[in-house]
Amino acid sequence: MMLRPLQVKVVSIDALIEHEEIDLVHLEELKAEIISDGYLRKSLAVDYKTMVILDGHHRYNILKRLGCSRVPVSFFDYDSPLIVVEPGPLGLPVSKDIVREAGLKRRKLPPKSTYHMVITDSGKVHLSEFELDVYAPLETLK
Repeated sequence: MMLRPLQVKVVSIDALIEHEEIDLVHLEELKAEIISDGYLRKSLAVDYKTMVILDGHHRYNILKRLGCSRVPVSFFDYDSPLIVVEPGPLGLPVSKDIVREAGLKRRKLPPKSTYHMVITDSGKVHLSEFELDVYAPLETLK
């Protein structure tokens, strides 16, 4: 069985909910790259039921800082058994319920505290590999 986004579309940036803090150093590095490119390469991974961002917090925050009002999103069924959440370098206990609760209660987890992985026939792969490449020009997201 192969995981695919349920839907890919452009949504209001204000509709999305973060579950994790960001690393400001990484944010600035990625922001410089996106500004230099003039486009956003990848969509964000979002749980279609709750609008919680699963992957793409830095891209989300960059777009907000650049005054964008819209963002391309790959919607996933977070309840799929193919999507698993693993602890990041901090080793904090994590689960899908913890991720959802952090977002919905607006109590963000530390940066990079979760890794969303997808179970494939050849092993686990990061969820970002399943986000659609969109190459969206920044001016179209304003």
